[in-house]
Amino acid sequence: MDSSAFVKEFSEEIGSEIAHRLFSMCKEGRIDLITSHWTIGESIAAVDRKFRKRELTEDQMDTIIVTLIGRTTELANTKHLTIVALNQNLVTASWKYIASNHLSADDALHLVSSLVTECDIFIASDKYLVAVIKREGMESDNISDQKDISKLSKMLET
Repeated sequence: MDSSAFVKEFSEEIGSEIAHRLFSMCKEGRIDLITSHWTIGESIAAVDRKFRKRELTEDQMDTIIVTLIGRTTELANTKHLTIVALNQNLVTASWKYIASNHLSADDALHLVSSLVTECDIFIASDKYLVAVIKREGMESDNISDQKDISKLSKMLET
């Protein structure tokens, strides 16, 4: 799961409903989610950006960040959320995706994290990243795209 999809659990926007459903199913032990420490940091930075743009008050920002860290820790403790620890090998492996697919360093790290954990479906909120991941042979859905949201919702019903 990339940062823009992950943060939808903690910030109401397009795709938040499906993010809530994924996190709820993870908490119930019905699905496993995979993300990375980088995703958590990027998510905190996204919340901070909203604060700096005056879309959130300082109290709202603090509450969201505490909730994000707390819920992430809680889910990781259930073993249904895997948080990939980044290391030199993963960062180095991401370089080829930056150059060959014109990804940001952040998105390349998300891609490599999903490849090393052999996740079944990569959830993102980035049309270009989803296309690259599909070219790499992995299933991916964009939770900011209504068609993908519908497809993912139907899959989660089974």
